Amino acid sequence: MNYQLAESDIAIIGMAARFPGARNIERFWANLASGSDALEILSREDLIRAGVPLSILDDSRYVPAAQRVDGVEMFDADFFGIAPADAEIMDPQHRLFLEVAYEACENSGYVPAELGQRVGVYAGAGMNHYLLTELGGLYRSGSSLDQYRMMIANERDFLATRVSYKLNLRGPSVGVSTACSTSGVAVHTACLALLGEECDAAIAGAVHLRLPANQGYTYTDGMIYSVDGRCRPFDKNASGTVIGSGVGVVVLKRMADAVRDGDWINAVIRGSAINNDGAGKAGFTAPSVAGQVGVIADALAVADCPAASISYVEAHGTATPLGDPIEFEALREAVGARGASGPCAIGSVKSNIGHLDTAAGIAGLIKTVLMLQHRKLVPSLYFSELNSDIADRDGAELFVNTEFQDWKSASGPLRAGVSSFGIGGTNAHLILEEAPARTDRESPERPEIVVISARSMDSLREVSGSLARQLRRSTGELADVAYTLAVGRRQHTFRRALVARTARDAALALALEDEKVLHVGVVDGATALPGVLELGCAGSAPSSYFDALEGAFPAFSGLVDEVVRLLCCDRSRGEVFESDDSTAWFIKEYAVAELWRRQGFGRTSLRGVGPSRVVALSLAGVISPLDALHSIAGDDCGPVEFGESTARVWCGEDFGWLEEGVRPAGPDFETYFRRGAADSINDAESEAFSVQSLPNAISEDHEPLEWIAEQAARAWVAGVEIDWHAFHADRDLRRVPLPPTPFESRRHWVRPDDDEAGAVGAAVFAAATADEQVGRLKSLIDTELGEMVKGDVRSRITRDENLFEAGVESLMLIELVARLGKALDRDVPSSLFVEYPTVNSFGDRLAVILGIREAPEQSEIPRSRRARRRASMPGQ
Repeated sequence: MNYQLAESDIAIIGMAARFPGARNIERFWANLASGSDALEILSREDLIRAGVPLSILDDSRYVPAAQRVDGVEMFDADFFGIAPADAEIMDPQHRLFLEVAYEACENSGYVPAELGQRVGVYAGAGMNHYLLTELGGLYRSGSSLDQYRMMIANERDFLATRVSYKLNLRGPSVGVSTACSTSGVAVHTACLALLGEECDAAIAGAVHLRLPANQGYTYTDGMIYSVDGRCRPFDKNASGTVIGSGVGVVVLKRMADAVRDGDWINAVIRGSAINNDGAGKAGFTAPSVAGQVGVIADALAVADCPAASISYVEAHGTATPLGDPIEFEALREAVGARGASGPCAIGSVKSNIGHLDTAAGIAGLIKTVLMLQHRKLVPSLYFSELNSDIADRDGAELFVNTEFQDWKSASGPLRAGVSSFGIGGTNAHLILEEAPARTDRESPERPEIVVISARSMDSLREVSGSLARQLRRSTGELADVAYTLAVGRRQHTFRRALVARTARDAALALALEDEKVLHVGVVDGATALPGVLELGCAGSAPSSYFDALEGAFPAFSGLVDEVVRLLCCDRSRGEVFESDDSTAWFIKEYAVAELWRRQGFGRTSLRGVGPSRVVALSLAGVISPLDALHSIAGDDCGPVEFGESTARVWCGEDFGWLEEGVRPAGPDFETYFRRGAADSINDAESEAFSVQSLPNAISEDHEPLEWIAEQAARAWVAGVEIDWHAFHADRDLRRVPLPPTPFESRRHWVRPDDDEAGAVGAAVFAAATADEQVGRLKSLIDTELGEMVKGDVRSRITRDENLFEAGVESLMLIELVARLGKALDRDVPSSLFVEYPTVNSFGDRLAVILGIREAPEQSEIPRSRRARRRASMPGQ
């Protein structure tokens, strides 16, 4: 296939979704290919438990059918830094979209913030059923603070901006809301922003959750709902649709940028358009032939594609008596001029997963992208014969595809249209083209480091197993997998790393959890472990070892030449590698250590034994390479930490800092240090992890790449910070889709109002002594604080720690006071934490207010500055 790049082309580089019957893209494709329907028929017992009245259940028109997604009550609040109390009152649509947006970024091979300097978000959500069915009573009875918090957590205006905030994205953040065409319009808007260079990459999609999820609906003749829960687009027996739940997200970049960056391209958006029907239709909720024809024609014009080149259209396809005939006629007029191209297939994903409302268009888009990738057409379900209201013609230009079959094009690349039409008349249409084939590369097999991390051991095993299964199926390069894992994933606490040459070897080691191959570590905390690079043995290494380094790392040759120039000596690389004199030894050791630094160990300290100490000092800039070479014989001064203008130097028992800007003229530099405590170096050495620049003994057939890879793997699982971008620099590597990192989800669903106000307070006051009452009071504060503050922050807070300085927002503390007042059935001043910002001081003061204790001397209770409160008050 010959691909011609156009300036308006947009690449889809990542996708993620949760649809009925499919928690991920892979399951979704399997369901589509097998012709599966995700419809669930709910039992009478389930419906009764869900609160459906018997009078409704006994109605013959009640349809006990649903298209659901699993786990809508679950959310990994801690991953996104959201307090449990805030997660509990947050619209599950926001929570679900946030997780899937992150998964889409991982699918693209990027940590979200590294997609570009300006990453845009274009997102929409459906009607907030959670607020109506679960939070309504709390909202009506809540204080103005309660209502403000629920507004922030539930209003659809904050969906896109919340994603930008939590993923640290700095491009445009735009909410889109056009009913059933929302996600199609979101993608179109994102494409325009990319073409206008408002952003470097964009996240686009939508979410819709129908709640309660375990209920059916009552069929009414003339409405959009199906009589039996099945959606039959364009079929003679079509009676309507069934509303489903789901979320889909794509990650977009300008095509030229995606090709330049080696991104995985799922498909190409050649053009898109939106319009509105205006008043030229039967009613506000009715569709329009003219509006649909117009938007398809506009999209084709933008894409610069003839209608005859479109061989498939993913229709809106609601299976309603009014909508189907109008859409079919519009398609016939817009893409019906086929000529020798043959008929155009059409279908609708709604036959598989129902109508996802705001997320309907993104579901159709993802389905079509998958068909382009696999070059297969999947069946549109429940079709037997065209709707009688669709005028038939001999040699019809359009046909509803009902079989799983190869997708072929009469000429040129595969192209498809995706329609998304909204109640109210906003129409969107996208023109897709299959991705250009990836060019073959000459990539010699070499040892690769596969790094995996997760937030728990169970999740680490899960992602290891998923990766092993993918590697067994993969025909791609292990180098691309290793690169994507290293630069395209967050680095978490529980870690595994292995060195392998083939995907099969890596898969086997992961599947068997081979302890002989796997490096395993638990990195405690966010602070990187200091690394120390041990220098030495360059003089004993054969020339073949350095020849191998030169072949594997093009930069190594330049490093050797660079040191030769610094030393003002006239030698070729061959002479350096063959020679064993002091100059050659110095050049080789200096170049090897500098290679490690440029390979991602730029923040690592250096330690040299014997003459190698001087190499370390010259690499750190303490003395010049020429002075170092002249003083190799007999000179001491110790491990050195890299720095721009300041270097930490370890000199035996002493420790000091080189004065900024000072560079001694000769090897005697000890007088230039400010001395420090001897135990500082001992503490630093005890925490550091040592990596050797060269093996202790090197033979002619020793593999340097294997050594470097194993050393780097050991260092990373121990917690040494490695710049993986630098480690993989100067190689033609590409990002590939890999299994996502599992979320550590917990149930977050509003607790029913069980009228327990005052019960906790009674337990507090029932204690025998004042000290016991105060103890129970502080335990209550701890408990309520733990409910509101995210786990990693809460675990660091002691009872004597200032909560403002610990990162607890004032809005949370105001809510905490309100919750305490409700639990105690007492009025608690909302400003109390401002003056008493620790659990102990607050509890002691509250005990006075409640009459448990007498007021102490004012000086006994620590207070905070009012400025802290003003600085952290909720803003606009």
